[in-house]
Amino acid sequence: MTHPFWRSLKIATPEHTELELLLAGPGNRAYALAVDYLCLGLALVLEAILIYAIVVSEFLDNFADENGDISGALLWLAALGFLGAFLIYTGYFVWFETLWQGQTPGKKLAHIRVIREDGRPVGLQEATLRTLLRIVDDLFLIGAYFVIFGKREKRIGDFVAGTLVIQEAVTQNQRIQLPEAVEEMGEDLVPVAAHLAPDELVILRDYVQRCGRFHPLIRQQLARELAQQLQERLNCMDDGSDPDMWLHALYWAYQQQSVF
Repeated sequence: MTHPFWRSLKIATPEHTELELLLAGPGNRAYALAVDYLCLGLALVLEAILIYAIVVSEFLDNFADENGDISGALLWLAALGFLGAFLIYTGYFVWFETLWQGQTPGKKLAHIRVIREDGRPVGLQEATLRTLLRIVDDLFLIGAYFVIFGKREKRIGDFVAGTLVIQEAVTQNQRIQLPEAVEEMGEDLVPVAAHLAPDELVILRDYVQRCGRFHPLIRQQLARELAQQLQERLNCMDDGSDPDMWLHALYWAYQQQSVF
């Protein structure tokens, strides 16, 4: 059921599955950005302390000219400082959104995630485009205007990168009680479950929720097809386990993550 206070969006995945997702909302995005900028601020303060330590030390004396003037060295140091700040700023978002599948520390706390428009996780290209255009979005709060008044709550970086920002907790983190027998198998699948795409997780969750209503033969066939599809995508070798049990174990493994 869609929450009346949040905008929902239906997207079609490459597997021809229709997903209904809740958009993150301006408030959640602002909260996540505030946390991220706090982390960035701390990193930049550390950089400034390092530069100051170099200035007050005797290190720059080695780069003084014949008259003992170190102004040239200071200019180079300032340039390196600006370059370092740019790398910290861009690297922060690109690094986390790529390795954490669309999340940064701020997004993690706000329970939101960046995904591609087809429901897949963002990659290096999407994360880089979003980050480079973040400066434009922050200028005069242009990005905030697009997020607040746009139907898909997309800032300029999202339009260019082809991404969406969704509520992770509401759309995906619905815990399901599973049999204890799957726990031992699921413990080995925790690292694998971390790479589930949003659309794959929705399909997996729907199967776990509904499989008890299926005829045994239909359930067996669906489990075999879905398990094979996920194993190929996740590069997980088939160890001969029962497909239905493997799917339950994979979902149990996802539930053990403390990401959300």
